[in-house]
Amino acid sequence: IANNAQYKILKVCGDQLDLPRLRDADCPGMNIVGPKVDYVGLAQAFGVEAVRVADPDELSDRVRASWTRDQPLLIDVPIAE
Repeated sequence: IANNAQYKILKVCGDQLDLPRLRDADCPGMNIVGPKVDYVGLAQAFGVEAVRVADPDELSDRVRASWTRDQPLLIDVPIAE
């Protein structure tokens, strides 16, 4: 999961289509905060192994290793806006 804690794609589309209500301050629910979604916890609750990875080198290693797995792995990656 490329986790930017928001619906950035909808905000960008709102700008592109000149839909001011989709902009950050005008549309409630566009930011996924308060409370933040715990994707790792959700995945684990369904029996899926999950990790949160912020370090680029570790991310590379985790993705590379995931190709040899027989089971799913959720990788939650915080990204900047």
